[in-house]
Amino acid sequence: MVAGKGGERATFKALGVGKILDGGGVPATRAFYWIEANHAGHEKRFAREVFRQYYSGQLDTSDPDSVAALVGSLGLEAAKVRAGVEDAKIKDHTRTISEAAVQRGIFGSPFF
Repeated sequence: MVAGKGGERATFKALGVGKILDGGGVPATRAFYWIEANHAGHEKRFAREVFRQYYSGQLDTSDPDSVAALVGSLGLEAAKVRAGVEDAKIKDHTRTISEAAVQRGIFGSPFF
C-alpha cells in the first residue's frame, strides 16, 4: 500500500476492498472489546462478521455507525454498541492492548 494525501491509502479494487484509512479499524476494535466485556460469547461472531463484510467491500470499519449497525444480526442493540465505542474505559482498554501489541512488534494488521 502507498500512503496518499490526508492519510488515505491505495485501494485494493481488485479485491473489492474500499478505501483504507490510517487508524480506520479503531471503531471496530473498540466495538469488539465492548462486546467482549458486555456480551461475552458474541465477540468472535462479531469479529468474523467484521472481517467478512470489510474484505467483501461492504463495511467501512472507520465509521462507528456502520460498525454498530452490523450487530443486529448478532442479537445486540446497535445503539448500545455505538455508545460503547465512545466509552472512556473501552478507549483506554483498546489503547493499552494496542500499545502492548506494538511493543511486541505487532502492528498494521487487525488482531482483536
